[in-house]
Amino acid sequence: MNDSNWLYLYKHAGFSLSRLWHRFQSSQSSFKVRFVGDKVSFKIFFAPFNMESQKKHLRHVMLHCFKKGNSAKDTAEEICNVYGSGTTTIRTIHNWFKKFRAGNFELKDEDRSGRPETTDTDIIKTMLAENPRYSVREIVDATNIPKTTVHKHLIKTGYANRYEVWVPHLLTETGLINRVSTCDLLLQRHERNPFLKRLVTGDETWILYQNVHRKRTWSKENRPSTVAKLGLHPKKVLLCIWWDWKGVVTYELLPQGDTINADKYCIQLDQLKAALAEKRPEMANRRGVVFHHDNARPHVALAVRQKLLQFD
Repeated sequence: MNDSNWLYLYKHAGFSLSRLWHRFQSSQSSFKVRFVGDKVSFKIFFAPFNMESQKKHLRHVMLHCFKKGNSAKDTAEEICNVYGSGTTTIRTIHNWFKKFRAGNFELKDEDRSGRPETTDTDIIKTMLAENPRYSVREIVDATNIPKTTVHKHLIKTGYANRYEVWVPHLLTETGLINRVSTCDLLLQRHERNPFLKRLVTGDETWILYQNVHRKRTWSKENRPSTVAKLGLHPKKVLLCIWWDWKGVVTYELLPQGDTINADKYCIQLDQLKAALAEKRPEMANRRGVVFHHDNARPHVALAVRQKLLQFD
């Protein structure tokens, strides 16, 4: 049947609502009811129901049954028989019949009271612009917006909650360019002469008694935000560690109050050489170790350079 065709059924023809529905149920059709005098017209749509259209059609059916003089109970039974158990309830139909008896035949939902969604979204955006570290609970406490509503607006507007990423310090534009250039040169070297699996590197880091934790922040970007590390706490010990692509080779945790110097670093290099001979013998047997460390003062001292030349 074409969508534009109308099927007019007279009350005395004996067609019930359930017979009409079962007639078109196999084609997954939906229909709309219209009243014209003593006639009832059903427009057939050959498309599956969606939630909104089904609600609208059910209300047309309720109005039709109300005009027929059916009770709320009979109407609920007939609708559930046609559309399936649980489609509607007697209470729902009773509420609609109450509106119809009052002369209100508007079948659309009335506007709900309360704050518009856009207002809630704007408030949440304003708070996150001031401080992206706010948690959902803090937003709820500050705005009195329900927790589920806050979370829904955050997801809807594209925010994601991620941990910040530690960086040693905030780099300048020149520092960023220098790092990119250095990485590019290292990649070119590796293409000519693969060395990354022979690379052994090490560094020192302070272990603080008072740890500063990263926090989650709300962001629309696909990468987390960054935060610079805070200053060192007076209570700390120094960790010296060396590793390669397989993992940690050796490490030493200095006593509290001790720091690194050239003499201590030379002793540590001897310990590193022994650890490599034990844990990575293939490096010494093949093409050797590519050793990398930074230019801290103990690392570039004359005694350290002489010690490294002995290893060659």
